[in-house]
Amino acid sequence: MQRWFPDISPWIGSLIAGVTIVMMAVNYSLGGTELVGISPGEGESPEKTIPKAINQTVYRIILFFVLSMIIVVSIVS
Repeated sequence: MQRWFPDISPWIGSLIAGVTIVMMAVNYSLGGTELVGISPGEGESPEKTIPKAINQTVYRIILFFVLSMIIVVSIVS
C-alpha cells in the first residue's frame, strides 16, 4: 500500500477518515441508480422499459466495476 499511495492512503491514519473517503467514492459511483425505476415509468410502455432498464443497470455495474477490478488486479499482481 505504501508504494502506490505514499502520502494519501485512506487507511493510514484515522479509520473514520478512511471510511468517509471510501463512502464518498461509493456514493459518487453508484448515485442515481434509483432513477432507473422512475424515468422509464414516465414512458409509453413502462411494463417493458422498467425491466429492460434494471437489467441494463446490472450489466453496466458488472461491466464497469467488476471487470475493471479484474483488470487492475491482473495488472498489479
